[in-house]
Amino acid sequence: MIRMVTIGLLSGVVAGTLVGEAEALWVLSSAGSVSDYVALFYAAVLYAGIGAAMGLGVGVGLAVLSKITDKVNEPLAYSLGFFGVFAPLGLVISRYIANKVIYAEAGVPMSGNLTLLAVFGGLSLLGLFLGPILLTKTPLRILLQPKGSLALWGAVAVISAAFSFAPGGGGADTLTPEKQQGQELATRPDVLLIVVDTLRADHLGAYGYPVADISPNIDALAKDALLFEESHAQASWTRASFASLYTSMLPSAHNTALKVSVLPDDVETIAEVLSRTGYVTAGMPNNTNVTQSFNFHQGFDSFKYLAPNMPFFATESVYQLSMYSVLRKVGERFKGDHKVVEDFYQPANVVVDEAKGVWPRRARAP
Repeated sequence: MIRMVTIGLLSGVVAGTLVGEAEALWVLSSAGSVSDYVALFYAAVLYAGIGAAMGLGVGVGLAVLSKITDKVNEPLAYSLGFFGVFAPLGLVISRYIANKVIYAEAGVPMSGNLTLLAVFGGLSLLGLFLGPILLTKTPLRILLQPKGSLALWGAVAVISAAFSFAPGGGGADTLTPEKQQGQELATRPDVLLIVVDTLRADHLGAYGYPVADISPNIDALAKDALLFEESHAQASWTRASFASLYTSMLPSAHNTALKVSVLPDDVETIAEVLSRTGYVTAGMPNNTNVTQSFNFHQGFDSFKYLAPNMPFFATESVYQLSMYSVLRKVGERFKGDHKVVEDFYQPANVVVDEAKGVWPRRARAP
């Protein structure tokens, strides 16, 4: 009985690990430019844990089944444990990805759900037929031993850790002092673009909000600047709207309108235009939608994502994993109403301090 529970646990670890690595590879391959590879190692640990929990439940079922019938041998039990985790976990994650990639987060229709169910059902039936054969007549039989399954997980974890924590995997986050600038740039003005995401114009004094001193600095700037009274965002959400702001293109032209969209290499951003004319360019986003993962670092000599304090030791690539989203929301539940802004964004003073640290280093260069 204990043997069957152990088989369920170990097969669940292997299944969860393979599903996690598959999603991590998809996340990294779909990124505009990979800022880190930590998702690979994180998936090997997190998804193995999820697989172990699910496999433990399957193992208990296998133990009960083995008491009812003697036809459940170890190779069949391992196959049942593996696909008892692989199929439901893979189905949930595939549905999550399909909703983002294919259905633009409008929900997967019945036809899509049935298709995914048929795919994973077919894979499970095929696996339950071939699994016992492979686990009996090939070197895969080592997986039936605890050391075999744990060795496989360990190998995946070590290889993914080697990629995840290799030096030099990030994007540029230091200025380029050797950049040559022509004499004509000495009289050019500095260009500073400050964007406040989802800021309501009707709650700013400059636009007539009746509460005194609600936005004194913006109001002071508006008095000495050009104020646009009819200005409209080109999209209803961050990434698509920023893409339009950076490129002067409509979402239908820059094609960065969906959750999985990446700013294309062939569009020209304002940073690229300025950089080509000799300006030194630096970008400091604090919103995950406009980072290097989505190719928004184009044209910047320096680009540093001021990431939130992601819980559970996560990084930018880990943030894209579906099961990390679940883990993060569970953590938020335990915090209750005690919300900390740094868990979602680095606040404005952090961004401003970062900018002030960059500015003096190139004091003579626009």
